[in-house]
Amino acid sequence: MITASRDKRGAVTANLCYRAVLETIANAEALAAFQFIPEAEVYAFEHWPLERRKIDEQDARERTSRLVPRQVAVVIGGGSGIGHAAARRFAAEGAHVVVADLDQAAAEAAARETATAQPDRAIAIPVDVRDDASLAHLIRRTVAEFGGLDCLFYTAGQAPRFAGLTDIGREDLQRQLDVHYVGAVLAIGAAAAVMRRQKTGGSIVASVSKAALAPGPEAVAYGGSKAA
Repeated sequence: MITASRDKRGAVTANLCYRAVLETIANAEALAAFQFIPEAEVYAFEHWPLERRKIDEQDARERTSRLVPRQVAVVIGGGSGIGHAAARRFAAEGAHVVVADLDQAAAEAAARETATAQPDRAIAIPVDVRDDASLAHLIRRTVAEFGGLDCLFYTAGQAPRFAGLTDIGREDLQRQLDVHYVGAVLAIGAAAAVMRRQKTGGSIVASVSKAALAPGPEAVAYGGSKAA
């Protein structure tokens, strides 16, 4: 059974309700017979004015008090630092958050901390931005868990080996480019593809560094990859 709603909690609640209905029907038919009440009465029961007003007021409060209510945000590099702080802020502003990081333990810890303050708002998914299959899994799992993707914040980072221009090697350059440039471009492309199919817009932000403009004499690989 597949159920849909404005957020994951609503979809899960609907699923549980329908399963309970099916169980009730089966039990009733085992005893005698089951019969639905008239459709007009069902509508009146589910949409009576007071209940409708409570739902509308809750929606209005969320729209005015939170920046991204019920949106789905993926934070790549969310296990620590800027990414961790961003994940907490996304959840506080009403979003469902996927904390993605190469360090699975750090991602899970960050997601647990976020979920403590905002229940049912965060999950952790390990990701290696240097691996196409890992990125694809991240996007698929996000959509499966929360029903879509509205925001991507890319802040994955690779610790640099500081070396001057005469000492830097191809391996150093490629390691930085794979995370800061190639991984970012592929992650942004994968997220944008989902947003395009949804036709509801979206937001994509990639963090860089002051080293992109002023890398310093021994940050050739790091600064160059950030500038890219």
